[in-house]
Amino acid sequence: MFVDELRAAGSRIFGKEADLALTNFGGIRTSMPEGPVVLDDILSMFPFRNKVVMATVRGSSIKTLFDQIAATGSFQCISGARVVIKDSKLVSAEIGGAPIEDDRLYNFVTIDFLLTGGDRIAVGAIAESLEFSDVLLKDMMLDYVRSLTAEGKNIEYQCDGRVVTES
Repeated sequence: MFVDELRAAGSRIFGKEADLALTNFGGIRTSMPEGPVVLDDILSMFPFRNKVVMATVRGSSIKTLFDQIAATGSFQCISGARVVIKDSKLVSAEIGGAPIEDDRLYNFVTIDFLLTGGDRIAVGAIAESLEFSDVLLKDMMLDYVRSLTAEGKNIEYQCDGRVVTES
């Protein structure tokens, strides 16, 4: 849920459609509780001062990054993409329901922690360009929860098969 909101918020923040988003599970420190969500829940989930960043990245570099992440044995949080992994190797990858095009430039939303090697992910090293914001991930999520609350909606989410691990 939160990486989907990262992608949507990135589109709003930077004024252009984000093709995909990626963040790390290590940045989520606790699960969202069932029932009412309070301020302390969000602050406990996202205690770091990670800021929202948009990178422009060539498709071939995204596939290389996804292959490196697959090799760790545990894929990270993605939105807008679907990957299939077998034996810690990337078998296939799609963005927006289509195979990744090697020469295409994609708008890739992430957090500043993952620009220079946080969790062994260095999006900055593969980016053609970077755009920075002052928006903190936790504030983005607080705004999201507040907007749902104002609309009288519950926070809902289900697994959708964006990361498939074959045996």
